[in-house]
Amino acid sequence: MSKCKARRTTIGQAVAKPTLNKPLAYMEAYITEETNTSLEKESFIAAAHAMLVKHLGAEVSPGYVVVHEVAAHNWGFDGRTQAAHKRS
Repeated sequence: MSKCKARRTTIGQAVAKPTLNKPLAYMEAYITEETNTSLEKESFIAAAHAMLVKHLGAEVSPGYVVVHEVAAHNWGFDGRTQAAHKRS
């Protein structure tokens, strides 16, 4: 983790106050498309953010969590797509 100079962020269309020497956190997760509800993703994002704060400190701001939904035929494991695993 490294500190950076003040930066400007936006919330919707409004420009937020610059954050001075605060760490930011960014986490990405990949899931199979259409396997989780909006509520499940919302819960995951809240839990992931809580984990970032727990391990990196309460001063983390902003803390971003991004959930990428990937079509089952576009990714997989053990040499087979998720779609192929689902069929078997």
